[in-house]
Amino acid sequence: MKKRSSVQLNKTDQQCALKKMRSYLECSICCSSMTGNIMQCTNGHVTCQSCQVKCKRCPYCKESVWVRNLILENLLDDYKVSCQHKGCSHTCKRKFMQDHIKACVYIPLKCPCCADVIDREYTNIQKHFDEKHQVRYSSNQSTSSKSNIAYSCPMNDIDKHLTWKPQIALINMKNDDKIMILIQVKTTDNHFEISACHLNTPQQTQITGCIIQAWFPHSDHLFHCRIGALSKFVLKPYLEFRKSFCKSKESTMKLLVQVICF
Repeated sequence: MKKRSSVQLNKTDQQCALKKMRSYLECSICCSSMTGNIMQCTNGHVTCQSCQVKCKRCPYCKESVWVRNLILENLLDDYKVSCQHKGCSHTCKRKFMQDHIKACVYIPLKCPCCADVIDREYTNIQKHFDEKHQVRYSSNQSTSSKSNIAYSCPMNDIDKHLTWKPQIALINMKNDDKIMILIQVKTTDNHFEISACHLNTPQQTQITGCIIQAWFPHSDHLFHCRIGALSKFVLKPYLEFRKSFCKSKESTMKLLVQVICF
């Protein structure tokens, strides 16, 4: 049996080879480190999986068939890469980066109303909702951990499918930090539906739970639900009640929603 020949490289050649190999860590399209799967078209052009999904066809040769380049992935796995999330300074070997990305507190946030990516700075979150969704804010008194939001519409429209603009309950906590709760109210065929989510990032004050209450000023009925872990940046329906409870002789329907944090 023939012995496998071994190639000996001098120090200069080794350094050149390592430098050349490191250059493959950078995606040729987005110029970011390829921390995930490395994709290759049938003509050998390499890109990160994110760009491959966006481009569909290879931007160099227009080939539409892609495969994973497992050999290149294995060769690059022990090279150190940095997390690409803005504000994160974490660095580790490429093969461990996907585990970090799943738990990274700097992962980009997606708006629960339109799926746009939002920078996690508190002021940028508010700016997005101000400019894109024209939200209204409801603030509580400094001594209270609850906030009231009012909704209204002509009584003749109550049988329609309605969706009110999202509103944000700004709640001042004891440590002078603010909690942002996004509230969305809409109607279906027979019900009112109140959805909510928590807009605070992991670096800000967290809450252990909240209570959402709703009532019509002319009615004695109080609808409420207690939530242990409010969803973050994902609107979920938490409270539902029948339209028949809002019957009134008034020309305008009025609904009050109260959010209590603890």
